[in-house]
Amino acid sequence: MQTVRFDAWVNGTDFSSDPGHLIMFDEDGGYYYELAMGPLITDEKHPYFGHKENYLDVRDQTLKPATTRHIELKKNRREAYYREQLMKMRPKSTTLRFTHLFYIKVEISDKEYTNLMAITITRGLCGAYNFCGEAQEKDMLLARCVSSLEFLARMRDVQLRPGTALELITEFSSRFNCPVIREHL
Repeated sequence: MQTVRFDAWVNGTDFSSDPGHLIMFDEDGGYYYELAMGPLITDEKHPYFGHKENYLDVRDQTLKPATTRHIELKKNRREAYYREQLMKMRPKSTTLRFTHLFYIKVEISDKEYTNLMAITITRGLCGAYNFCGEAQEKDMLLARCVSSLEFLARMRDVQLRPGTALELITEFSSRFNCPVIREHL
């Protein structure tokens, strides 16, 4: 058995305007793996150039276009990861983006661990970033920050409802009996 932790970074003063950010921590390996949005794809030869999907924004339940972007796979130790998250600013603002951290720890089988790490790393190195969860149903290389948790749920025959990072770990927690813990920053 292996242990992975899923961290939901949220803005506790305004849950409605920020869906949060979800990052996976491999406790046994000691690294955080983050699927982060990169710059726009400008190379016309790139397979995802100009790829757009409409997605349901869980904050206001409206369809919005999401342009596929480069994806960045970040692998960090705890100190570097925390420093990076705590320094993020809200767009067009002088306030910090994240004010709270919630997490779940999940015991997974060796097979689940191997598959989870393989798809996370493959998506991070070969895929592209797209907010639209439905896009992943058509193309397994499209990913977003919550993709690792969604993939683990699907390996366990559960489809998580669309939601914020905190809503997703809360739903996963209720289905697989792993409590949501608040870490004080």
